[in-house]
Amino acid sequence: MESEMYGDIIQGKFVDSYDNLTLKTVSILEWVDNYCSHARFVLKTDDDMFINMPKLLEFVDSHWNSKRTIFGRLAKKWKPIRNSRSKYYASVDQFPPSVFPDFTTGPAYLLTGDTIHELYENALDHTYLKLEDVFTTGIIAQAIHVKRVHVNEFLNKRIPFNVCNIKKRNKYTYG
Repeated sequence: MESEMYGDIIQGKFVDSYDNLTLKTVSILEWVDNYCSHARFVLKTDDDMFINMPKLLEFVDSHWNSKRTIFGRLAKKWKPIRNSRSKYYASVDQFPPSVFPDFTTGPAYLLTGDTIHELYENALDHTYLKLEDVFTTGIIAQAIHVKRVHVNEFLNKRIPFNVCNIKKRNKYTYG
């Protein structure tokens, strides 16, 4: 009903589950590539994130000329979890190296629009990894030489949500 009424829901042909987050992200890249290919920036965020739009727009404005970059909370030299009971499990078959390439963590990251087509095309040629942030902003971004930049404001952590916290935090989370 929502989709019919407003046309604002994009559906992929896969089950929406944690193990399919990479498919969801690749679908986002495909959709943006097909329908918003001239977008200057694309924000990928989870639905449970608070986005401080004035601060995000201020950030975008100050980085307007950035090219081939992904901004977010940068994870450096993280090691794959090899315990098959972990939701973050990555088998040696899926990812043989002992360290992930640097990546921006999944709850929220901002991509410059000039990365979208190449990220999408290259994602189709790589071995699937269910860890969407590692796959998209780490493995694929590294393969095509996209910069990953740490931005402190991408806190990606829980902060008690109330008006006072939002007003007093000059650097409240973008995502």
